[in-house]
Amino acid sequence: MRAKEYIELHKEEIKYLDDIVRIVNELLPLRRSKTDTDKYFNEILSADIRRQNYLLQKDMFDNNNSMQQEEPVLVNYPKEIPIEKSNDIRAELFKVISADESFGYMYFLLGTEQNSKLRSEPIDCIPNKYNIEKAISENRDDYPQTSLDEYLDDDFNYQQYNHLTTNGFADNSSKLLDFFNSAYTLYDNLRCHKHKISEIRKICNGLKFDDDRSKYFKISFIIKLIDDFGEGEEQLIRCKSELLKMIAPIKEQFEIENAHNGKINLASIKGMRVNFIRVVNVLSELGFFVDSQGNKCSKKDVFAAFGECINKDLASFQNDLSTTKAASNADMKSLTKIFEDMLAKQQQIINE
Repeated sequence: MRAKEYIELHKEEIKYLDDIVRIVNELLPLRRSKTDTDKYFNEILSADIRRQNYLLQKDMFDNNNSMQQEEPVLVNYPKEIPIEKSNDIRAELFKVISADESFGYMYFLLGTEQNSKLRSEPIDCIPNKYNIEKAISENRDDYPQTSLDEYLDDDFNYQQYNHLTTNGFADNSSKLLDFFNSAYTLYDNLRCHKHKISEIRKICNGLKFDDDRSKYFKISFIIKLIDDFGEGEEQLIRCKSELLKMIAPIKEQFEIENAHNGKINLASIKGMRVNFIRVVNVLSELGFFVDSQGNKCSKKDVFAAFGECINKDLASFQNDLSTTKAASNADMKSLTKIFEDMLAKQQQIINE
């Protein structure tokens, strides 16, 4: 669970809620950098640790200990959490980010502190840069950005940018940047309140748009985000239903469809997307797909074509295949189950 969603779901029981919300928001843009995360931990969250170290060094200095020849100086920072509550806030922050892999560097710092206090089995908190980057990409909460290029260095966002510009929604970078910033803000807000449909309806009813065109494209963008990144989440499927109601009266006016577009969609069932990718990957390896000249197609072209057919962005197919292989059991059963299911279904068809 994302840290921001955890906060919304457990806000009644979180100690120092205002501080925790502020800290999480300040950490969001630092998640990719171990150096920036370390700096934040040391300057904002560790006033008590710094004071303990200072007192230890001061005692050594006062007693002429050769290991502390210079008199230490206690350093304070303007925005640091006060000493009397910094330890409790670190413990609370650890709970809030524990299930959010995008905070991997901070989880390591807080987890190391927890391990020093525990006598039971230690917490596995070693950060993994790949997992952090992957979580940030899947969480879709790396916003707001200050330039359009920061959004477009992402396959999904670039695909949506192409859709917007092709259909004449925006004619300048500033307007497109505002579109992405506001769309991701709304998407994040919906996810944080997804457990209460009454809250979702309240958010939807309070939305303001420049015109129907802006309304259609922004809501459609968020629906696409739910389709591609909210796979199997029942609460988000309900959010999608509420969003579809908003654009139903204007859908026909703005929707431009290709012959295949909108007719076939991948079922919103957990695991369906990656299993589809596995099947197409094997068919590609077997040489099923060729271009108009009879030459074997690249996998990139194959997955782009199938993505268009099922209204799904499959540009990250290689990462999906690598990630599921790395996460599978040693016997690899999770990787072959879809093919076993297909064989069983074919045998059933034959018998029928």
